[in-house]
Amino acid sequence: MNDLWDILIYVIMFGAQHILSSMRNKWMGLIVPLGYTAFVSYQIYIGSEKIIPALLISLLMYAFLGGIFYKARKELVQKQKSELNKMRTKDSL
Repeated sequence: MNDLWDILIYVIMFGAQHILSSMRNKWMGLIVPLGYTAFVSYQIYIGSEKIIPALLISLLMYAFLGGIFYKARKELVQKQKSELNKMRTKDSL
């Protein structure tokens, strides 16, 4: 059951990263990675996690979060270009 909660937390975290990265303010995409950094730092501080495995998992997590960030930003730019093209088409009529 505990593994199911861990998976659910990661899915929610990835979803939140995508939603926040899709906003106009690109700095919103830093909320999830900073929160994750604070959480891992706290886990290391209280001794719940060992340093090396936590750092390796964090690097992998940052790679996933960065990929989600860049994909969401690319989709946002494409969406803005599409809207701009629609507006230009309506103006030319």
